[in-house]
Amino acid sequence: MVEDKRVGNTVFIDANPLLGLSWLQLFPGRALIGAAHSGSICMIQRNPSSGGLQKLHLYQPFNQLSSLSANATNDYFVASGFTHELGVFDMNRNFPIKLINSAHEHFINISRFANTHPHLIATASFDSTCKLWDLRQQRDDRPCCTLHTGGLNVMCAFSPDDRFLLASGVDTRLLQYQVGYPDAPANKFSNLFRRPLVTSRYRRSVYFANSKCFVTGATDEGHVNIVGVQGEHLGRLQITSAALSEKYFRRAPP
Repeated sequence: MVEDKRVGNTVFIDANPLLGLSWLQLFPGRALIGAAHSGSICMIQRNPSSGGLQKLHLYQPFNQLSSLSANATNDYFVASGFTHELGVFDMNRNFPIKLINSAHEHFINISRFANTHPHLIATASFDSTCKLWDLRQQRDDRPCCTLHTGGLNVMCAFSPDDRFLLASGVDTRLLQYQVGYPDAPANKFSNLFRRPLVTSRYRRSVYFANSKCFVTGATDEGHVNIVGVQGEHLGRLQITSAALSEKYFRRAPP
């Protein structure tokens, strides 16, 4: 960890790649970290005096873990992975208090708690659906809403005010839903992108803190686009030079 040009002590988490990371909103110096393959999960804390990291708590491993997300009140977190299961953990226990089997029909690429609602979870899967889960429901093993996106879903993201949910897929596939009105037609931003053609490109998108716009980009592209929630294109940020883009990033047909 680097702060004011000081490098603190590192901490060994796992020999496998670290795919899950979630900072705790109420405790900015703490984070949950999870490793792929082994599924190990631990909470770490930054030592303010030394700037180093230390382990605080170990949790029961979650099979084929790929995503972690803590809720707004920091008493629960959700874990998912390259399986069909969804695990909800109590932050103060080391095992899941709820395990939803067959949450999706394909891998769950990402799971996210809402930013302001501590019981609302969104999941994105390659089964062409994103789902919303409300832990307050009597049958909380069933989603409160299933969004059929029409294509593989790489990730989903709530806006900071939880009004919108972005579902990012392959190549140019990008849809925005209104969380409070899930049956309303999704904004597909068709005026910004051509239809998806390149199956090797995976799109990722996140909102800005003001909830009024978001940034979106795909693998094998040398730029990201900044887009307003009403569909207005606000700009393009080139992250590589034109020469590098021409050399390394394959252009898709118009």
